[in-house]
Amino acid sequence: RREEWLRMNNGYAYPNYFAMLKAHAFKAKEPVVHPVLRRTPEPGRAFKPRVRARNVSGLGTAPVPAEPPKE
Repeated sequence: RREEWLRMNNGYAYPNYFAMLKAHAFKAKEPVVHPVLRRTPEPGRAFKPRVRARNVSGLGTAPVPAEPPKE
């Protein structure tokens, strides 16, 4: 069974937990990119639907309410 697992993950294994701790506790395995330092901006995730509504100056936009009015 152990040989099957080693074959599936190309021999990636540690002999014990101490070896794994020693390998990864005080140094990064992979670099972590801070969100501010990303090179390509990601699109915004907020979805703000708008509907046309009348205002003082004529046609304009007004936010869609999250919940229907309670009457």
